[in-house]
Amino acid sequence: MTINMKYIPVKNGKVLFNKEADGEYVLFNPANGRLCSTNTIGFNVWNKCDGHKTIEGIIDELYQLYDIQKNVIQNDIFIFVKELEQKEFLKIN
Repeated sequence: MTINMKYIPVKNGKVLFNKEADGEYVLFNPANGRLCSTNTIGFNVWNKCDGHKTIEGIIDELYQLYDIQKNVIQNDIFIFVKELEQKEFLKIN
């Protein structure tokens, strides 16, 4: 699936998460047994997938929070959201 800036990602409400001692976050989908480990930025992306914000809106919010070039944020979010969608951690509307 190709990610579009206007897509609206929605978290799978059954996915569980835990913050590890090293600061990483682990997402777990009990329906299929898949895991995803991510850093704080990835976890912030996950939290913003609320069914209301577009991919573009999420990118804009993260651009305001972090000192990272916008094209880098966009590319990383596209890759991360695609991975989360493939592992059924979220769906795209």
